[in-house]
Amino acid sequence: TEVRLLDFESFIVKAKNEAEAIITAQDALLRRIITSIRDEEKLPPPDQYLENIEENQIVMIDPLASQYAA
Repeated sequence: TEVRLLDFESFIVKAKNEAEAIITAQDALLRRIITSIRDEEKLPPPDQYLENIEENQIVMIDPLASQYAA
């Protein structure tokens, strides 16, 4: 299973199943946010991706969620 964070270029997470992919994406997103803050880099505004994606293929990733609620 693959999760792409569309707000970031080339931000792809892969895992055995959807739940693991989402948990891994949450961790990776949190690390990216914290690293960007530390390095004083701007973060892209949310939901500003240019790619057309079907709505049923979109999952919101909350980097502070303690677990994935299916």
